[in-house]
Amino acid sequence: MNKNRIYVICLLQFLIFTFCHAKEISQVYDLKGNIKTLEEISENKPLIIVFFSTYTCISCNEELNAIFDSLCGKYNLKVIIIGRLKGKFDILDAYEQKNIIKKYFPDYQLYFDIHNSTDIWPPKNLQGGFFQFYKVEKFPAILFFNKGLKEFVSYDKLFPEEKHNNSFSIIEEKIKNILSYK
Repeated sequence: MNKNRIYVICLLQFLIFTFCHAKEISQVYDLKGNIKTLEEISENKPLIIVFFSTYTCISCNEELNAIFDSLCGKYNLKVIIIGRLKGKFDILDAYEQKNIIKKYFPDYQLYFDIHNSTDIWPPKNLQGGFFQFYKVEKFPAILFFNKGLKEFVSYDKLFPEEKHNNSFSIIEEKIKNILSYK
């Protein structure tokens, strides 16, 4: 009887931890510091989420913009950018980051990762948030999101050294995969 109670308690603790952790990595700050969920942001459209840091590949960002221009209308997608702040949300830091990010991605909504650390490099060492969860080290990286399902693609998979200019087909394949989830 005691073993069953212990099992149930352990299971409940695991489920509570899992629920709390899953909730944490589905939320971001908007430019005003309001917390938004990916579900709210998506407006029932599949999302392409670009992870951005000022330590980024400039030509890769330009390539992504061209790819998104080509694919967003075709697949009815929404693209957002998730940037990093130096610590907890600060409106001045957010607007400073916005000015940098808009140079590379002028047409997309901007949000910020929620984490509990000061600016740490690499970002995979942050405590909490998307950057830590997906262990993002190089930028840009992408997360595809549709109906609660997520598929992450690292910088190294998006821009492999041995296969230049293959990013379009990688992204289109991931879009088709995420759209096939029912």
